[in-house]
Amino acid sequence: MFGQPSIQIKQEANVAHSKRFAPSSSGSRKIQKRKGGKGKGPTVAAECKGKAKVAIKGKCFHYNVDGHWKRNCPEYLANKKEKEGATNHVCSSLQKTTSFKQLVESEMTLKVGTRDVISAHAVGDAKLGHINLDRFGRLVKNGLLNELKDDSLPPCESCLEGKMTKRHLTEKRYRAKEPLELIHSDLCGPMNVKVRGGFEYFISFIDDYSRYGYLYLMEHKSEALEKFKEYKAEVENLLSKKIKILRSDRGREYMDLRFQDYMIEHGIQSQLSAPGTPQQNGVSEKRNRTLLDMVRSMSYAQLPSSFWGYAVETAVHILNNVSSKSVSETPFVLWRGSKPSLSHFIIWGCPAHVLVTNPKKLELRSRLCQFVGYPKETRGGLFFDPQENRVFVSTNATFLEEDHMRDHKPRSKLILNEATDE
Repeated sequence: MFGQPSIQIKQEANVAHSKRFAPSSSGSRKIQKRKGGKGKGPTVAAECKGKAKVAIKGKCFHYNVDGHWKRNCPEYLANKKEKEGATNHVCSSLQKTTSFKQLVESEMTLKVGTRDVISAHAVGDAKLGHINLDRFGRLVKNGLLNELKDDSLPPCESCLEGKMTKRHLTEKRYRAKEPLELIHSDLCGPMNVKVRGGFEYFISFIDDYSRYGYLYLMEHKSEALEKFKEYKAEVENLLSKKIKILRSDRGREYMDLRFQDYMIEHGIQSQLSAPGTPQQNGVSEKRNRTLLDMVRSMSYAQLPSSFWGYAVETAVHILNNVSSKSVSETPFVLWRGSKPSLSHFIIWGCPAHVLVTNPKKLELRSRLCQFVGYPKETRGGLFFDPQENRVFVSTNATFLEEDHMRDHKPRSKLILNEATDE
């Protein structure tokens, strides 16, 4: 992986350093050519002894003159050599050469910036531990190596075996022009902590155009198809459009025959990322990572670890209503067509006094609970009652956010990670 050979190398080939049309000064050699061949001129004989004495008879079709053939025309050969830029030759004849050597297997010749020709047995790359091309460039710049004239270097199999890495995806990703044109999906789990209700997984669906996301908690991976059907029915009815493309990884839940048959039946194109390249499904991968980071940050509240399911649903609701660097407007604006209101946002896990329904005469009119999320079907909030160990919906609550922040402890007790799947 050091230099581009300036010639084709074959084992046991003769490499000769040539001087341009310099006569050989040692020995004599007689070459008989075109004996009995078909040509327009007679047989040509060439002798080299001391000074070259060449008796040539023929016509040069390059300059249209008599006295020599085109192949022996000095001016034609000089022009041809300048165009090819060759300073060495592989040939069966040693005529007009000053020196030669026998190449061994895997040996190559290199043409360097000084117009010299050097032979190397995998010199620079092997002797220098297969360093990369940038290091070679710095060695040339510092004067430790001669500059290579040809930068189109051949691949080195040793480097490929020892240093090959993943290809960087530099091409610009396609962006959808309207909602539901392209949907990103990814399944996360099983998690190391189960959610209330026995949920271990969650699957996300993100619209590429608006980056508006949906999330569904699941007990088993096999529920992925049912959750997709639920998502498809809701969003297509909401927007009066059809899902065209679903992009996902090659998880078994997406490769399942029932899932693929359902996609084909409804005319939805399936785009699967290549094995070992999660970047191709980067929108969903990054969204899931962001959600888990938000859950860990929100979990300082005095709530059991099993409440991370409410926290991740709250995180999705927040991301849908705040600005994103991927789109010009908030996802809610691009998805619903109207500006969202942020006045209803409450610190997750903060205490709140919630009105007790139908209290007795001497009972307390409110009960101290904790805010755990936003319900999908109605207005209000989700509250956890530690006395009754239940979660309920209420619109009558007074939040103690200032007290919550004053007693805030930044250390998070929740260690939430994706467990190794079987």
